[in-house]
Amino acid sequence: MEIKTLITKLRDNLLIPICTILICYFLFSERLRDLPCANLIRLLVFGSAILFAICAWLSLVIDRAWIKKSIEGPKNRKLVTLLLFYSEHIVNYFFYIYFSVYMVLELDKSSVVYNYILLLSFGMFLGYRFSIKSNLRESS
Repeated sequence: MEIKTLITKLRDNLLIPICTILICYFLFSERLRDLPCANLIRLLVFGSAILFAICAWLSLVIDRAWIKKSIEGPKNRKLVTLLLFYSEHIVNYFFYIYFSVYMVLELDKSSVVYNYILLLSFGMFLGYRFSIKSNLRESS
């Protein structure tokens, strides 16, 4: 099996559950600190955060190489056309980068606004993924 397909399958199968677990942990972390198994939960969250970072970084590297090799972009270079053409990559990059910054800087402890931005970006990420999958199923 080629490494690109392995990473793509790993990303597609694990990324959304990992993000869901991490977001739930960040939103309810104050309540989870009082539980007797808090250290085990932190260890699982730390491991899943590392797995998320690896999957996100590798998918960004693979997508970037794929963009350079196979896409020259649309002939019409208007801003709206470019945004629509690269919308999948823009949504993915924004979510991966913001979520990584959110985890590293522990923005959940700073302000609730960062939680709302995280939920909004996760919703855009999931919505775009679901729409792509439904369009692929419709066309085939």
